[in-house]
Amino acid sequence: MKRDICIIIHKDSLIKAFALLNSIQRFGEDTIRIKAVCLDELSRLLLNKMKYSNLESIALHKIEAQVPELNPLRNNLTLAEYYSHCVPFVAEYVLAQFNLDDIIMLNSDCYFSASPSAFMNAVNSDSPAIITQNNAQIALYFPHSAESLDAIKKMQIGIDIDKLSLNSIAIHTEVRSYRDLQFISPYLIMPNIEDANSISIEELKHNYAPYIDELYKCLGSVRSYLPDFTEGLNNDLAMNANSNFIAHKAVFGELDDKEIPLAMSELNPILRYYYPSTDINVSESISIEPETNYSETNTNALTKLEEELQAITQSLRDEISNSDEVDISSSQFSETNYIKPILASSNDDNSESPHPAVSVIMPTQGTRPEMMKPAIDSVLNQMFEDFELIVVSDGGVDISDYLNTFGDDRIKYYYNSEHRGCAFARNYAMSKAKGKYIAYLDDDDKYYSEHLEILHNYLESTEFKIAYTDSYRVEQVWHENQYLIARKNVIYSEEFDYEKILIGNFVPILNIMHEKSCTDKLGAFDENLMTHSDWELWLRLSREYKLSHIKLITAEYTWRQDSSSISTTNRRDFIESKKYVYEKYKHLTEKKPNILKLQSIDIASCFQAMAFYQQDLFPSVFLHCTEY
Repeated sequence: MKRDICIIIHKDSLIKAFALLNSIQRFGEDTIRIKAVCLDELSRLLLNKMKYSNLESIALHKIEAQVPELNPLRNNLTLAEYYSHCVPFVAEYVLAQFNLDDIIMLNSDCYFSASPSAFMNAVNSDSPAIITQNNAQIALYFPHSAESLDAIKKMQIGIDIDKLSLNSIAIHTEVRSYRDLQFISPYLIMPNIEDANSISIEELKHNYAPYIDELYKCLGSVRSYLPDFTEGLNNDLAMNANSNFIAHKAVFGELDDKEIPLAMSELNPILRYYYPSTDINVSESISIEPETNYSETNTNALTKLEEELQAITQSLRDEISNSDEVDISSSQFSETNYIKPILASSNDDNSESPHPAVSVIMPTQGTRPEMMKPAIDSVLNQMFEDFELIVVSDGGVDISDYLNTFGDDRIKYYYNSEHRGCAFARNYAMSKAKGKYIAYLDDDDKYYSEHLEILHNYLESTEFKIAYTDSYRVEQVWHENQYLIARKNVIYSEEFDYEKILIGNFVPILNIMHEKSCTDKLGAFDENLMTHSDWELWLRLSREYKLSHIKLITAEYTWRQDSSSISTTNRRDFIESKKYVYEKYKHLTEKKPNILKLQSIDIASCFQAMAFYQQDLFPSVFLHCTEY
């Protein structure tokens, strides 16, 4: 008889979840069916890559679409609280959706050290129950009964499990809970330090060490698909800054009993003796603060300006957040005409060839191939392979010979001898695009290997036509004839705000993917703009479509303060283009005084920034990148 287990998976505990799945597959793949509810797209993507048998993955957003009670919870709780409150809703959904006799909601930080059959036989009751391991809850059991549904409903309205008078089923041997994993050295994961003295050497060798080894193998499997993966143990310190796994493989198999003290606090120096840091491949990242010539007076004035702007901006945003929800109906577009996409007219499209799922658009001037190669490589090395890369050289160098060196027929190249701007280049590429979806990448930025797959799969499985992820901004400084990384951080990571987009852009162009039908309907980039054409397009699309934010970092873009990134002409155009967009959409803001105030503050801060530029002073209020 097959039994059903449901586990809830999040990317922060993904490696532990895979270790659990591996243990189930190893001992009981023929007797257990698994329902894996993925709280994020990265987890679902990697889970599907692993090809577990008897497993069905379910995206949380599909449950949310059918369970409206979850919407107020998502809006009023922290993410961790929300995921915890999802458990009873998930249990009810899985029981009903799959017409199951019962379901075991098993924590993802457990691990089977023997066959799950004894565990499954013990969890067999007509009543809902709590399953414990050493007095710690590791699972909930719900038969498909009126009593269970009543308990689930009580949990959904916030009644604590301990007050539900559920049966308690104690499990001692077959399954272990590793929810309290900590690490006590840079290279070793262990149970909670408070429990260290109660753990025998045999347990260390035959229970925890194999689990550590399993985690290490799971991480290797994930990185075979996703080399940049740096999460998965629900512990910020479980991965170091260079993404090296801290659990040293099978360490207990290499030390004898006398060399393993029972007091875990003494283990660290022993490990350092046997595994000195010189044996661990950890490269130190370079961190260079850019040199400045700020005078003390200018620095203080700048700090004061930024504080004042932040205070005013926050105050106005608080006012906006209390106002009525913005109307995103298409009727607001009746007063404005938009640039339409260029119609493809050449015969070089080979219309009989298969259409790719995604068209990636890359404008360039072809003058910096040393920066362009990482960008192109990041596209060609995507886990998702059904794409075309359309490169348009806009008034720069003809790079056809250079692109041929990549030897990949997914690269399509068009050369325009006259410089007409990034908006024109992207529009031309879009007119040649055959994909259902459009993505963008500038020639000095790069995608991480999962970028296209996460966005494509999300759009294919939801009602959204436009979605975007997060990215790192990599600040570079010129030092000894080369660019070095000064800092790397996430500047923008927020749900789409249909009011805030009227003030400025918070969605970097490389993060977004949309159906081509969106720009076919509303028009592509406004070619009157040399900068901010992406912001103007997002603003326009947001009046017709909803944009969905996927809170995953899947790309990075470079940002430099010198002339390779921002020219003096572009600084002036940066301000003028903002004023152009504000004027173009004034019909959306003329009755919104708070928005108008924020727009005025934004323009003023840009002028202030330009004044500081002329003195080699660069305030943080001027953070936007130009197109090239």
